Amino acid sequence: MSLSARLAAAATNDASALAALADPDARVRRVALGRLAAGDAEGGAPGTPHREAALSCGAADPDALVRAAAFDAWAAGGDGPLPRLLAGLADAHDLVAEAAALALGARGGEPEVLDALLATLATHPSDLVREAAAASLGEVGDLEAIPALLDAARSDRPPVRRRALLALSVFDDPRAGEAISAAHEARNPAVREIAEQLRERPRPPPLP
Repeated sequence: MSLSARLAAAATNDASALAALADPDARVRRVALGRLAAGDAEGGAPGTPHREAALSCGAADPDALVRAAAFDAWAAGGDGPLPRLLAGLADAHDLVAEAAALALGARGGEPEVLDALLATLATHPSDLVREAAAASLGEVGDLEAIPALLDAARSDRPPVRRRALLALSVFDDPRAGEAISAAHEARNPAVREIAEQLRERPRPPPLP
């Protein structure tokens, strides 16, 4: 069967998509994963057997883009299995680790999630992954994340610094406001720009 025919079959129905998860071409596997992960597919709603089996298979795929797609789907659903998400942070490909960090933030604030995101923000070698960890810490909204986000907001890596400032903006805490104010004097224009935008934005309500 030609590649175009296999791609079409992978998107046709769940039975074809499940079979296509074993296709030798990663493009076909990505289409199949998208079919099975979509909420409007047969058995594709969060928590159903087809979806969970497909995402678990995708998370272990040899192709990084397929793995990242699985974590992206878990992030969209906020329902990723914690052991899989934690393992994804250690993926050798930054796109996969980034997606895993975002999926952890969507899942919520269990202690293991907070600890993993804090460690990722502090130590991961990739700016992309550290940005995702900062964003997820803002999503979780745990006050224990503020010191780590303050450190990241003083980073010499502008992308990480910008994302940390955005995450700090969700907290009704004077330390967050001080960090955003200090960023108005940053040398990097992108950091100054985000600080200006945050200053003009309404303050969030206090966290419960």
